[in-house]
Amino acid sequence: MIRTFTTVEAMNASRNKLMELVGKMYAKRMEPKDHLMINKLAWADFDINNADLFKLSGNYRYMLDRKIAEMVSAEKMKTSYASNKSADEMTFDVTLKEISNPYIKQRLTFPTMRLLLRPSRDSVDAIYSKFMAMATDQYYKTQVETLYKSIKLYGKGGQTPLFVFDDVNNKPIALKDILKGNYVYIDIWATWCGPCIAEIPSLKKMEEKYHDKPIKFVSISIDADKDKEKWKSFVKDKQLGGIQVYAGRNSDFVTKYNVPFIPRFILLDPNGKIVSEDAERPSNPKLQEQLDKLLN
Repeated sequence: MIRTFTTVEAMNASRNKLMELVGKMYAKRMEPKDHLMINKLAWADFDINNADLFKLSGNYRYMLDRKIAEMVSAEKMKTSYASNKSADEMTFDVTLKEISNPYIKQRLTFPTMRLLLRPSRDSVDAIYSKFMAMATDQYYKTQVETLYKSIKLYGKGGQTPLFVFDDVNNKPIALKDILKGNYVYIDIWATWCGPCIAEIPSLKKMEEKYHDKPIKFVSISIDADKDKEKWKSFVKDKQLGGIQVYAGRNSDFVTKYNVPFIPRFILLDPNGKIVSEDAERPSNPKLQEQLDKLLN
């Protein structure tokens, strides 16, 4: 049985033993109660609140992540908790509940806030309140408060921030000009993003279907500066339609919309009001249903 870890050396030496035991658990088909029993043995006396080890040992942090994942799994099995909670929100709640050390709790939850604080999430206010009530580090609190204010400002019904980005010919394109009399469907993407590339055929079909309707399709690249020429070549080689512009990695527009991952789609009305800050993908039939209602 693995005992309490008091030094970095002991922590590192014990990792293989623990992973072997946990690995064996998944090698067999077991009932949920058997999983819980073996988990209890595998993690016996593991200190989830050792801030010193957290700071000094990558192995400890790795194992703590595993431990939290096991606690989330146990919560799923014994309750209906998963019915209306995403995996990241469940992990957030379990961490707040089970971790008592303030330093560890903040370090684990702060990096997830960009994923958790999204206008489309019904529980965004509750998540924000929980974090602010728990956090003691002023840097973390300031960063999360700024993020929260931004997503409240740029959520459904809010006024979109504007941009002026260059197209493939280095001509500046302004969102305020595109909006005149038009809905605008924005695709935030990059040439290195597989899921983004996968949406291109469906996006082209949307452009063709609504070519005579008051809607413009705008694709905003967030490729790194070193890849700007690669982006230009990609647009030309693939004969991408719509309005293609380049924002780069750190544009104010993308930052305000809190885009932790791509592709990300945004739908605006002709007045620049946000219809959806996290719109459906082109490949989702629900997008066509929504656009048909707006444009017909």
